[in-house]
Amino acid sequence: MVISVILPTLLATAVGALAQVAPTTLSGNIVDGANLSAVIDRLREEAGIRGASVGVVYNGHSWAQGFGLKTINGTDKIDAGTLFMIGSLTKSFTSVGISQIVSQGKHRWDQPVMPTLARLWDNPPAFYDPGTNANVTLLDILSHQTGLARHDLIFDPTLTRHPQEVLDRLKYYAPAAPLRDGGLHYSNQAYILAGALLGKFAESSWNDYIAKHILHPLRMKDTVTDYASYASTPNRSDGKSSETDAADGFIDVAGRAGAISSTADDMLKYVRELLKTLRRGGRGFGLSRRTLREFRHPHVKRAPAPGRNEFLNVTDPGYALGLMTGQWNSEPYYGHSGATNGFYSQMCMLPNSDLGVVILTNSGPSPCFLERVCTYVFESVLTPKSPPASSYTCKSDSPPPTQAPLPRPTFPARLPMSAYQGTYHSPGYGNLTLALPKGSDTLLLSVGQYHPLLETSVTPIGPDTFFVALTELNATVAMKDNDEVLGIHLQLDGEMLKDCRDPFYGMGCAEWFAKVATHT
Repeated sequence: MVISVILPTLLATAVGALAQVAPTTLSGNIVDGANLSAVIDRLREEAGIRGASVGVVYNGHSWAQGFGLKTINGTDKIDAGTLFMIGSLTKSFTSVGISQIVSQGKHRWDQPVMPTLARLWDNPPAFYDPGTNANVTLLDILSHQTGLARHDLIFDPTLTRHPQEVLDRLKYYAPAAPLRDGGLHYSNQAYILAGALLGKFAESSWNDYIAKHILHPLRMKDTVTDYASYASTPNRSDGKSSETDAADGFIDVAGRAGAISSTADDMLKYVRELLKTLRRGGRGFGLSRRTLREFRHPHVKRAPAPGRNEFLNVTDPGYALGLMTGQWNSEPYYGHSGATNGFYSQMCMLPNSDLGVVILTNSGPSPCFLERVCTYVFESVLTPKSPPASSYTCKSDSPPPTQAPLPRPTFPARLPMSAYQGTYHSPGYGNLTLALPKGSDTLLLSVGQYHPLLETSVTPIGPDTFFVALTELNATVAMKDNDEVLGIHLQLDGEMLKDCRDPFYGMGCAEWFAKVATHT
């Protein structure tokens, strides 16, 4: 393990170096540095996490340490300066940038944003719903209240190669709910739009703005906003499931929703400023007091999700601007998680106690590890009689044994398999093809704009319903007069939402691919 300590000189002199396993003083509370390291490393091993970097900041004093290995086959150890992709922790950077723009008077929180966008953009993006276009505000976009939900397959580099392509497709995605329906509809596309707005308002780019107005002032010298910079950094970690070309395409397209890569050392500088910003009466990032109220405020409630906060015990979950909110032991809590290309991260903050934790990992997912570390730090620092270290465990966090899929019964389709061959098109997702290889009676499905992102077999399980093997979801064929195929309703992933006012056979919603060509 490699340890990094960022403490004032006077404090370091008083308590000695943490590397010498002396007790570490974090502003009045004694934390046994060796014990903290031992508990975190044990939790990591129990959860099957290959490598992690963890940082704690309390009353301005910081501690950070690396655990485990950078790569699957390598022997290089992680330290507090090792670079990780942080995924959706990026969202709070984007919301901070927009908040700075609002503080400067360039736009109001409650002002409809699309008319302004039309003046700044030659070919501005638009939402599917005209009412959303007329009324959506910056607050709606940053708090996931636009009604636009997940369409995350659009980030696959086979479909889109630039954030602008994602924005161009917004108008094809029918909402999962009306604007401001009271629910949280988490949307990466909304944050891509927010980042584009930030660039337009600042007459710059999202990358340049974040670097100039957040990274440089906080001296986050090792933090980068694009894949090329991440890949050229020698002291970096690889995610367990990442592939270079996929990571490149995904990260640069996702951009403002999840493109930042950082280190534990750097993220502690950011968390310290966030704590100052979120604390009642505090000021950070140069934000005005009115802007701060909206930045801190939970604008929408979050429904409890299975497995979320199971190990952290956060109650009253909500969402502010790029940050999840709640209560921990009756104290305001802010945080966020991140996941991308085999990297999983967590940020946990108690502003009133001036305490924050950041965790970066290169494998997972393991909610137990991410949340247990936050809980252990919170309770060790703030609770006079915290539970014994042995009570914090992730032994049961290992994945359940895989079971062979049950055989699915097949039934004849309405038409011969050859009748379904052809090209089908969705404006949002591009082309889908169904082909029948010579001598085969099994259709092969392929989806992808530039090259296939989904290739799998499909088998009939009813007159007009096919089972898609790779996704284990269904496709339903729309017919005309029982003898002509008009198109296919396809569920591309289990969480994909479209317009749910007309549910797709009681199974949720699906994307419509219209048949545009017949193959023989």
